[in-house]
Amino acid sequence: MKKSRGNKGEYSTSQEKIPLYIPQIDALKGLAIIAVVLLHALPVGFFLLIGSPYHIWHAIPLFILIAGFTGAYAYKRYGSKTLKECYNPPLLVRRFSRLLVPFLFAGV
Repeated sequence: MKKSRGNKGEYSTSQEKIPLYIPQIDALKGLAIIAVVLLHALPVGFFLLIGSPYHIWHAIPLFILIAGFTGAYAYKRYGSKTLKECYNPPLLVRRFSRLLVPFLFAGV
């Protein structure tokens, strides 16, 4: 499967063009981050008073949903068709290094 990067921020495979960046996903992540910060910063009684527990308490499941989507989207962008292709060593090293390096620096 031939892959090439287009000149408009698209990653094209032999069948379709896939955008590299989806700004709506970043907007959802930002809203989820704000909601999680508010959940930790404000008392539960405040949320019950304004009637928002059914909305703001969905921030963490939304975060998990977005993480699953972006992970699956990355595999699609790289052209993986089978589960075996998803676990190739260079891709896993790149993913773990993006997580592990900041984790190690934050722990120091």
